[in-house]
Amino acid sequence: MTCQEVVEVMNRYLDGDLDEHERVLLMEHLKNCPDDQELFERLQRLSEELEELPKVTPPFSLVDSILPQLAEIDALRDAKAAQAAVMDEEWTQAEEAAAAEGGSLGSRRASR
Repeated sequence: MTCQEVVEVMNRYLDGDLDEHERVLLMEHLKNCPDDQELFERLQRLSEELEELPKVTPPFSLVDSILPQLAEIDALRDAKAAQAAVMDEEWTQAEEAAAAEGGSLGSRRASR
């Protein structure tokens, strides 16, 4: 294990995410590398200090504040889709009427 690889492995160790083989490789590397051993000790202290911080509960739920907005967005999208369907139906009826009279609205519809 190289010094470049060991930092990620240290973090995974602190997260409890190493298998036994990786843990052994990390410990062997640390025995032979004083710089990484010092870094590992600092990371362990930092991790312990972070665990001692009080748990913070946010005053509001981000999910709860976003969900109503999503419902509004869905309603607007549905309304626009319904309006587009009505307009398409009106164009179809107008084209059929124009065709019955011998005209065409095709070029006008393509330009909208």
